[in-house]
Amino acid sequence: MHDPPIRRAHVTVAARFHSSPSTTWSHFVDSEDAHVGPGGTAEVLVPGTSRWIRRLPGDLGVVEERIRTEDGVLAYRARMPGGSAVDDVDGVVRVSQEAEGSLVTWTTEAITDPSTAERERVRSWLADRLRSAGGTVLSPLTMDVWLGGYRDVARARLDGTGTATWSPTTATLVSGERDAVLVDALMTAEEADALVEWIRASGKRLRTVVVTQGQADHFFGLDRVLRAFPDAVATAVADVAGRAREQTGAVHRWESLFPGRLPGSLTAPDPDPAGVVDLEGHALQLYDVGRIGDRPTSVVSVRDLDAVIGGDLVYNRVHPWLIGTDADARRNWTRALDLVEVLRPAWVVASHRHPGARSDAARPQVVALRRYLDDVETVLAHHTDASGFVREMLHRWPRYGNRSTLEASAVALYVEGPPPSPDELPELLPRRPQSESDETTDLD
Repeated sequence: MHDPPIRRAHVTVAARFHSSPSTTWSHFVDSEDAHVGPGGTAEVLVPGTSRWIRRLPGDLGVVEERIRTEDGVLAYRARMPGGSAVDDVDGVVRVSQEAEGSLVTWTTEAITDPSTAERERVRSWLADRLRSAGGTVLSPLTMDVWLGGYRDVARARLDGTGTATWSPTTATLVSGERDAVLVDALMTAEEADALVEWIRASGKRLRTVVVTQGQADHFFGLDRVLRAFPDAVATAVADVAGRAREQTGAVHRWESLFPGRLPGSLTAPDPDPAGVVDLEGHALQLYDVGRIGDRPTSVVSVRDLDAVIGGDLVYNRVHPWLIGTDADARRNWTRALDLVEVLRPAWVVASHRHPGARSDAARPQVVALRRYLDDVETVLAHHTDASGFVREMLHRWPRYGNRSTLEASAVALYVEGPPPSPDELPELLPRRPQSESDETTDLD
């Protein structure tokens, strides 16, 4: 049985304070009035522990439980009394330096995707709480995530039976009051068309598309998006843009995996020497994180959303792509994760995420990927063939999605000589028999 698809809704409000970070932080870590908001009351229900239960006024009728406090960061969970876990809202208050004063971001993540009206209600409520603490609220900024499903690949499983699948891929829309920036443009024609309609439904003017990686699943849909929004431009860090241009000449490899499903024309992003995209005064910072899985990779940090859009640097409950890696490359990958820890975002949107993953919280994703990469080295040292490697990794990570990626990675890891190029994926799994049903999928 597979987990049902879970949509998350992020609501964020940022505010500037004239006071220093330490003074501003005292409002949130020490003052119950500032944390609860105007007219609120708080009651500590768990004496002797680090968890504070806060009862809030008004028709929201929620109870806030502080679950983590560290320097400049307060994390909590809001629950509806008597409600189920799907009603829970996770929140993070972060205080950081901003010129001579400080910046506070108050972000929340709900498992279910509420209506636009409900999100605005939560946003207004958080804004009021920040104003009551003395902050000047910045112009609105929102983040929405498009999550695709598993896609059949014209290859069979490692044992030659069943259909291989491609991991679900995300695209992220960061929106201001009028304009929007899209991060990644997916791969198939069907996905690109759905992405266009999703952006149109937002009512925002698409100004920029940022591509985090020059792999087909991040940008083959770009041409259709730009045709639908002719005023938008596409950009990427230099190495990613160069890789994307190379990939447009290797379309035959991807056509062999997705026959008849790719767009008829392709466009690569232009290199961005500045590395910063401005969205109505909010900065989206592009970071080049080097080669991940032997492919140039970047991430996008949105400080005013307390979020990083992580490309293929981070995976969320699906097996990561290890094709083209050796031990040194995987160590470099682990070191690249340090950037996420330095930026300390509350949330990371991974390009590949299991539909049943329950959260975009940054720390669990980074911790899990570090453990996974450590396990790869351990299992490689104890198994002499790809099949044994797959069995052991499935035992260690039984709830991870897309076994097909694990199987293709395993075949690549046991090839004699230099690791194969990521472009050699079509040769790493057997071709699917002609009689194989196109509806067979492999989620876990």
